[in-house]
Amino acid sequence: MLFDRQKEHADGAAKTVLAPFFSWNGNQLKARVNVSLVHKGYILAKKEMDDELKDSLESLEQVVSSPDLWIEAPLERGQIQFLNNLELVHFRSHFNDHEDPTRKRHLYRTWHRNTGARSYDG
Repeated sequence: MLFDRQKEHADGAAKTVLAPFFSWNGNQLKARVNVSLVHKGYILAKKEMDDELKDSLESLEQVVSSPDLWIEAPLERGQIQFLNNLELVHFRSHFNDHEDPTRKRHLYRTWHRNTGARSYDG
């Protein structure tokens, strides 16, 4: 299915990527669970999702929205949190930032991988 790349690509590269939502490598199920990026991907590509895909995404949203499946992991000042996007469904909740510009949140995101080139596009 199509995913929005959220402008995290080289200049002139495609704004969307065609990728599987689930994949199996023979040992482990991997998932690319971001329903909103699929919706945005189809909007950017000006393509219509079929009813089966819409129903599947809606069902998945119901499952991952179940609070009994959640684990909260608050991130405190000075801490590092490593999450594997292909093994753990996660999101960052809303936060209230400080009004003083010198006290605003400062967060670095990094991507780590075992294959591909050093650039984000790999």
